[in-house]
Amino acid sequence: MSIFKQANSRKSIWILFFVVYLICCCLYFKQGSKDIKLLVDDSAIRYVLNDIDRAKTNKADIYKRFHGYQMQLNWVNYKDNTSLKNVNESNFLSDYFIKESNSYKNDSTKIYDVLKNTNDLYDLVKKYQFKISEHLHSYSTIKNGFTAKIHLVVFTPVNGTTRNTDMMVRMEPNKNAAYILNLVIHETFHMCQGINFWFYSRYYLTLNKKRKCLMKIYHDIKFEGLATWVGYKSIEFIPITYTGQSMHDLPGYDYFSLERDSCVKKAIRQVNGLIQAVNYKSIDSLNSEAWDVGVMQRAYYIAGAYISKTIEEKYGRNHLSHFVNKNEKIFIQEYNDLVADDYKIKLIE
Repeated sequence: MSIFKQANSRKSIWILFFVVYLICCCLYFKQGSKDIKLLVDDSAIRYVLNDIDRAKTNKADIYKRFHGYQMQLNWVNYKDNTSLKNVNESNFLSDYFIKESNSYKNDSTKIYDVLKNTNDLYDLVKKYQFKISEHLHSYSTIKNGFTAKIHLVVFTPVNGTTRNTDMMVRMEPNKNAAYILNLVIHETFHMCQGINFWFYSRYYLTLNKKRKCLMKIYHDIKFEGLATWVGYKSIEFIPITYTGQSMHDLPGYDYFSLERDSCVKKAIRQVNGLIQAVNYKSIDSLNSEAWDVGVMQRAYYIAGAYISKTIEEKYGRNHLSHFVNKNEKIFIQEYNDLVADDYKIKLIE
């Protein structure tokens, strides 16, 4: 088959996929109230903490039995392009589970603190349910609501992840319920963003791998930046205490950095470095650096949140909300028009 025919075949498959996706979205959002509801599922966390020795022995069963743990395995498969079916096939997940379970076994106050935070989270969700829904709607263009199911877990290396209307959230003894709820708000906003049909149609129909990498960088700046800004603004009605002591202390590290000009400029330099590197680095190197700098070092989150902040402060929240499903370069260009040269994000084809 010629390259031309392969490209046409590929385009046809993706066009069919997105048509089906749009139909499903229309059916999903056709009915229901406008409220965005949070439904907390703590069954996994209580099962694990009820008998830690059992959990260590049966961790493979736990990863199959509870959806929040299965989401962790799916996350690793997506990130590393693997097809692991059992947690024991992943040293990243398995070793962390054992390390943390031993830590909790040696310090039972951690169990008490996590269960207390879990109970407090229930109370906060109930108290602020309507306010959270109102806040999320104010930054999105969706008309109807949905129910976000929050799967609480422990002993996992990732803070949180979202798929469709399910999210996994890691509970910790040193992070209170308000702090965890702020992370939930961030992840729930990703559900409001949904899948950007226009981005992914362009992305998957583009054969040039370096162009794909560049598109993904711009997308992630906007996608994570907006969610980080929405989480930050929720502090106005659900206050949290945070410091910038560690990149692993999320989302507090992002907020601490957003409030400091030197940190914002650093994040902008980092994403601009990634964008420029597309012209001369290999795809494997680009993907690795994008993960390390954009995600692990938080450059996407901090720079993107600052872009969101700048646009909202100039034009208002309603104006910002209309960028959720617009071309990410339009989002960045709008910001670039408002700032000095040393704050601009590089835009290249």
